[in-house]
Amino acid sequence: YLEGLNESIALLRTCLANQDFPEMRREGHKLKGHGKAFGFDFVSITGARIQDAVDSKDESELKALIDKLELYTKTIVINYK
Repeated sequence: YLEGLNESIALLRTCLANQDFPEMRREGHKLKGHGKAFGFDFVSITGARIQDAVDSKDESELKALIDKLELYTKTIVINYK
């Protein structure tokens, strides 16, 4: 799942650069649902916040959220039980 998350981050960055807000909203929606399903609450919350930022066309917030999501993927430690 986390490898696919990096693809989502790249897509979000491309969408932001192209101001493709509908696609960003769809990707945020996917993150919101998939994050919860896989137990990554931060991803789910961030996906919801991306949707909100898209709705208000807040590009600086979108960039900040994408940056936070990328940092999360680089710092998360998964413990298998």
